[in-house]
Amino acid sequence: MGWKCPECGYETNSDETKQCRGCGTIHIPPSFGLVSDTAGRTLAFRIDTVCGKNMIRNIVGDDYRYADQRQFKLSKQNTGLYIYHENEAVNKTLYNNSIIPPEGCQLATGGIITIGNDLAKMRVEFE
Repeated sequence: MGWKCPECGYETNSDETKQCRGCGTIHIPPSFGLVSDTAGRTLAFRIDTVCGKNMIRNIVGDDYRYADQRQFKLSKQNTGLYIYHENEAVNKTLYNNSIIPPEGCQLATGGIITIGNDLAKMRVEFE
């Protein structure tokens, strides 16, 4: 089906292409989700969101209790989708088994977000 570039209007970018073939703009999917394979549930997003225990409790089961009210932020930027650890959170937020640096890190489909080393495991999916 493909996607149309919001910057230059180029219409024949394939779904697999992450960068516009007309102007080079990075394609950011309109929505993305966090998937819990253990619970079989997905939490979908379209806008920048701060995630915490109340939001993730429905997809990660009892592991939600290890998250703070403000655990991490998901943010769409011109270069892609990013995650930032909320500084006041007691337990660290990890992405692909690495602590998220203060400047955040870019997310990719299939990437794994956890609270601590292996709690509240959520897989990133772009739609």
